[in-house]
Amino acid sequence: MRCFAIGLILVKCVTLEVNEASHDCGANWKEIIPTFPSDSRPLMGLEQALARLSDGRLLAVCWTYDQHSGKSLLNRWSWSKDEGRHFSPPEFAPIHGETCRPLGIEGDHVVFVYRRVDQPGLWAHLASIKDDQWQPLEDILLWNGLASEQPTVGHGTIEKMSQLRFGCPALLQMRDGSVFVVFWCVEDCVSVIRWLRLEVSTI
Repeated sequence: MRCFAIGLILVKCVTLEVNEASHDCGANWKEIIPTFPSDSRPLMGLEQALARLSDGRLLAVCWTYDQHSGKSLLNRWSWSKDEGRHFSPPEFAPIHGETCRPLGIEGDHVVFVYRRVDQPGLWAHLASIKDDQWQPLEDILLWNGLASEQPTVGHGTIEKMSQLRFGCPALLQMRDGSVFVVFWCVEDCVSVIRWLRLEVSTI
């Protein structure tokens, strides 16, 4: 992957924690389908995002937050082969981030863009999803946020969120195969929407 263009634009993004199903073209939303059900562990699945793989499956990924430790863990993921009616048991993914957004591309490859927890900045991760196996292929830094712009460990959730200075990416594959990415960030005390394009090779 390589970043070959960057600029500013305005975008609106919506985050979800569960799937809502409609059977009448969106007139009513009565069915709730959990993709990351609660178990005995105090884990929260935040900012769930969905992507369609090239084999037709749906992939779900979420930011995993441990309520007892107050820390973000590895992302979790699951998949559905029946249009989202049922999802596989969630597993931990080999990425450690918040506000993760996936985009399915050819050959059952997926591009993930997210704010890393273990390193500063907004990152892109390329993976191959074959059957139920996640194979990491490449990681690149997209925007180098300062370490001081990361949430402070040990403070309350509300205080952490108020300290955020970038995030909420959105992705779209262009006709030429490149991936268009937008995200918000604060630069020189000004909140802006920044965009960039990724050239992705799956060979």
